[in-house]
Amino acid sequence: MVAISDQDDVWLPEKLAHGAQALAAEDPGLPTLFGGRSWVCDAQLGKRSLSSLPLRAPGFCHALVQNIAGGNTMMLNRAALDVLRPASIEPRRLVAHDWWIYQIITGIGGRVLFDPVPLLLYRQHGGNLIGANHGLAAKYRRLKLLLNGRFRHWNSVNIKALNASAHRLTPQNRQILANFEQLRHGGMIQRLRLLKRIGLYRQGLQGSLSLWLAAVLGKI
Repeated sequence: MVAISDQDDVWLPEKLAHGAQALAAEDPGLPTLFGGRSWVCDAQLGKRSLSSLPLRAPGFCHALVQNIAGGNTMMLNRAALDVLRPASIEPRRLVAHDWWIYQIITGIGGRVLFDPVPLLLYRQHGGNLIGANHGLAAKYRRLKLLLNGRFRHWNSVNIKALNASAHRLTPQNRQILANFEQLRHGGMIQRLRLLKRIGLYRQGLQGSLSLWLAAVLGKI
């Protein structure tokens, strides 16, 4: 088993044992990703608040447009590592390693476990590359990224990365990926129809509204 570590965060004492136990309970031959919630905190580990709890189950139709867990919470079983290691040399560029991992594991038909119990202190400070999507200010920043075309750019990078590993995806998910590409280059009515038909989704009401807004504006 492998645990991904960000050097500025703090693992709670039970993190590794908890994740290892969850992974061990699964079929060892099935690539499995474990992730979960965090305590979002300031640089001094104070002002703690819980990260969001997903309302819908993980899946490839979610992974294409949103990540479900931070890389700092992720653990992988051996079967997942055996897929990700050779796959990691296929894309030329990634938006974020944790988002790509989520996309690959769901894309190949693997399993994703999301634990509602927080096992990590996610430190927020001036040097965060991305930071938590937590609070009104963070949500406003994410909306700006959608409106200025950054979300669309991220999707373009992700699609190229997934196409480089398309031979690893299930036939169904290869078709979903192709439909997603088609959606992004169609007119507004076609975008909306394909969005509904494919079944792409983000977590929560705000996430869902932002996805449909992106489709309307051609920013997806």
